[in-house]
Amino acid sequence: ELAEVSGDLTAQACIWESLAHLAERRNDIKMAETAWLSDLDLLRRQGPDGFAVLSVLEALGFLTSSRPDEAAGYWRSAVGLADRLMPGTLRTVGPLCGLGRVERERGDLGQAEECLQKANIIAHKLAPGSLAEADALRDLGGVAHLRGNLALAQRCYERSLAIQERSSPGSMGLAATLNNLGILATDRGEYVASLGYSSRALKIWQEANLPRLNLRKPWYGYPLGRWTERDERNAQLTLKGEHFKVG
Repeated sequence: ELAEVSGDLTAQACIWESLAHLAERRNDIKMAETAWLSDLDLLRRQGPDGFAVLSVLEALGFLTSSRPDEAAGYWRSAVGLADRLMPGTLRTVGPLCGLGRVERERGDLGQAEECLQKANIIAHKLAPGSLAEADALRDLGGVAHLRGNLALAQRCYERSLAIQERSSPGSMGLAATLNNLGILATDRGEYVASLGYSSRALKIWQEANLPRLNLRKPWYGYPLGRWTERDERNAQLTLKGEHFKVG
């Protein structure tokens, strides 16, 4: 209240940023989004967009991931700003990967691959064997997987896995890659391998003291409450006979 009364925009922005982080730790997504939007407004009222705005755009991109069209707007703004502030550097890799992931969710695999390829090229050139490269490789594998190119997906996932096992054992990034490899192995009919990958991913999750997963045996699919914009888009394409676009 004192910061608002004094008209100190910088102090107000810092307060909203702290509130956003607190809301995220409490898993209050709605409050976190409100706080980040307030922070973004205050930062932009102070002058040209800079690194603080870039960080907020990335946070909003993550928070709105369940609304791919909206998330894409934040990630596009982040990519454009990162390119203006530090073109061709590692700082551009995160926004490119974020945009690539959300374009994949929106079903635009061509755009997703373009963003992720660019991210991978930058990461491999400037920081070979880094976690930035591992993230880009995993996401590229996801695009190849959706396109049915299982061999390419396997190579991307395995390269990502090798980096993460060396640089971040026990991380959520490693768990995500193992989970992707498990799904891929299932799609290839390699059920023993799938169980191995999935069990390793589950162990990481459990050792991180994250919420207990409600595993089902057998697995009957996803509850309808998890029906997303992407699911609806894919369903409509299938009804029109354009199922080949779903991936």
